[in-house]
Amino acid sequence: MTRAGWRHRWRDRWRRGLPLGRLFGFPVALNPSWLPLGALLAVGYGHLVGRSRPGLATPAAYAIGLGLVVLPFWVSILIRTYAWIVILGNAGLVNRTLQSLGLIGAPLPILYSELGVTIAEGMAVTALAMSNRRVTGVRTSQGAIAAPIVVNAAGPAAARVGRLAGLDLPVHPRRRHIFFTEPFPEIPGPVPLTSDVTSGFYFRKDMEQVLLSPGDVEDIGEDFDVPMDWGKVEELVRKAIHRLPIIADARIAGGWAGLRPLTPDDHAIIGWAPGVEGFFLAVGFGGHGFQHSPATGRYVAEWLVDGTPSLDLSLFDPGRFGAGRCGAATGRTRTR
Repeated sequence: MTRAGWRHRWRDRWRRGLPLGRLFGFPVALNPSWLPLGALLAVGYGHLVGRSRPGLATPAAYAIGLGLVVLPFWVSILIRTYAWIVILGNAGLVNRTLQSLGLIGAPLPILYSELGVTIAEGMAVTALAMSNRRVTGVRTSQGAIAAPIVVNAAGPAAARVGRLAGLDLPVHPRRRHIFFTEPFPEIPGPVPLTSDVTSGFYFRKDMEQVLLSPGDVEDIGEDFDVPMDWGKVEELVRKAIHRLPIIADARIAGGWAGLRPLTPDDHAIIGWAPGVEGFFLAVGFGGHGFQHSPATGRYVAEWLVDGTPSLDLSLFDPGRFGAGRCGAATGRTRTR
C-alpha cells in the first residue's frame, strides 16, 4: 500500500472514529474528538477524589464522578447507534431543517457506518460531473455530490450510466421470467437448480413449491421497469412438461420478471473505464451479481484503496471489447 494510502486511511479513521466492536448488533465507534473532554473530566474527577474530605468520599459520590467521566463515551455510542434514525440521518431532523431553509441541496453525511459508507435512498443520479475527461462527482435529484472516484455498479442500467460519461458499455438488459407453483409434494425436495441446456428451461424446489423459468431472454427496451408477460406461462408449460412430465399436475401460483445485464462474452466488466479518469466499472454480471457481490466488493475495494486487487481480474478487463464498444484498453492500475 502506498504512503498516500496510509495517510488517507488514518485521516479517514480519525474522522470516522475508533472502532470499538458492536453494541446490540450495531457498529460502534468512538470519535477521537470526544477524547479531550473525557480526559478533562477524568483529571478533574481524580483531583476531586484525591483532595476530598473523608466524609464526602462516599460510594455515591464516586459513582457520580465516574458516571461523568464515561458520559462522553456513552453519549457517543447512543448517538451513533440510535439517534441517527430521527435526528442525524439523511431524512432526519437536522437535514430536513437545513434543506427546508435552502442551506443545503443534498443531505449531509453526518452519520456513517463502520466502513464509512453513507447510503442515500430514493436519490436518482441525473448526470456525472466531468472535467477534462475526469469524473469529479455526480449530480442527483437532491443536489450535487463531489467524489474523486465514481463506481458504476448500476446493474441493468449500467449502459445508461456509462453514457453519462460518454461510454458505450456493452451491457444489455434482457428480461427473464420465473414462476412458482402451489405446494407440490409430488416432487420431493430438496432439488438443486436443474437446467435443460437445450431449451433454457430450469427449475428447483423451494420449500414446498417449485420454481420454474422458461429461460427467456428478451429485449424490452427497458433497463429499470420490468412488466410481467403472463403469456410466457404457455412457453414455460410446454418446456417444463417436455423435460419434467410430472409437473403437468402442478398449478402456477404466481411469478415475477427481472432484468439480466448481459455482455457479449457472458463475463462481467470490472476495472477502470477506458478514457475516463476516476470512473470505475463493476457491471455486466448476467443476473448473478447478488451472488458474486461479496467477492466483487472485496476486490474492487482493494483495487480502489491499494491500487491493485489481490486477485487477477484481467479476464474482466473493460477494454477487451475494443475501442468501438467500451473505449480503448489501457491495461493500467491506479493509486489514490
